[in-house]
Amino acid sequence: MTKIAFSVGEPSGDEHAARVARALLKGPPPELRGMGGRAMRAAGVETVVDCEKHGSLMGFSEVLLSASDVWQTWKAMRNLLRDWRPDVLVLVDYADFNLRLARVAHELGIRVLYYITPQLWAWRSGRSRNFERFVDRAAVIFPFERPFFEKLGYKRATHVGHPFSDILEREEDAAIERQLRTAFLQEQGLSPERKLISLFPGSRKGEVRRHIEVSLKACEIFQAQHPEVQLALGLAPAVAPLVREEANARNAKPLLFEGKSLDLLRFSDAALLKSGTSNLQAAFYGTPFSMFFKASRLSEFIVTNFVGIKQYSIVNIIRQGTVTELLQDAASPEALAKEMESLLFDERRRSELQRTLREVRDSLKSHDQLPEFEGCLTEAERTAAMIRSLL
Repeated sequence: MTKIAFSVGEPSGDEHAARVARALLKGPPPELRGMGGRAMRAAGVETVVDCEKHGSLMGFSEVLLSASDVWQTWKAMRNLLRDWRPDVLVLVDYADFNLRLARVAHELGIRVLYYITPQLWAWRSGRSRNFERFVDRAAVIFPFERPFFEKLGYKRATHVGHPFSDILEREEDAAIERQLRTAFLQEQGLSPERKLISLFPGSRKGEVRRHIEVSLKACEIFQAQHPEVQLALGLAPAVAPLVREEANARNAKPLLFEGKSLDLLRFSDAALLKSGTSNLQAAFYGTPFSMFFKASRLSEFIVTNFVGIKQYSIVNIIRQGTVTELLQDAASPEALAKEMESLLFDERRRSELQRTLREVRDSLKSHDQLPEFEGCLTEAERTAAMIRSLL
């Protein structure tokens, strides 16, 4: 039986890799093992490392404090390759860990496909040398990534399209979309007739601790000026207790959403989002938003001095200057409240922002045209076809 290993270190990567695993199982079923989370287990992957417990590190200080855990995870994955000897290793994001694992696989004669590649266009582009040496093929999800790799000398990258182009849905018929919005808001005890703005402070405890106070204070300021507007906070389950504790101690009373975060973002009139995946989700839904982020001082120093980009929302990287970014001290409660007001009530700005978000969404729906993609309907199926090409 064909054996395919996965190395996935993040919850978002777990969901995308699970879709690829299901696409692989549509053909002659391979045996699937590796590092992943609940989504991959549900898709039929035997996880020898649970990435929800032993992965998902963000920020330089987090990695330093978790060195022992990273080492144990590394040994487990290295031993999987040495003892099980898969035919193909599929790497998903999680850059430094996975590039080292690619070298081990190469030395063992295991073919390597990198899916959702590291952000070399942001910093440390020299890591592309490891792609040339150890990565047989790369399945990239942004349209600018293949030309970027080719400019660095790596010719085996293929643009498969973005996962959200298959996952996220929005009705093109405005009347149907309004009906769906009405039904959702009524189900949540909200008024469809009143404007709704949502805030997403993050999914990791570290970033939420940095964001929750400024988010709640911004809500207090905005509610005092616009009591007619509904406010909601979208919460990841892991951080919900922390946010509820902080919210109960303040006068601000935004509705706290645990779960249904995508629906909340889809049906909001505007949103304030921390930097990350939610920025692309908002682009697909056409929800006007601004990005904010407060990093640790160590992370700020490293990013300021070593990262080559000056805009950090992925939407701005795809199309420069699309959304406002409020970073570090600029992400004050007063500034966030002012952004909320502008996003809701400046109709010229809303119209222009929705137009540019449509352009971003359309660019992410594209993909390279290759003979091996014949019959593939989704980004996951195209990635699975690339994996099969290495067998």
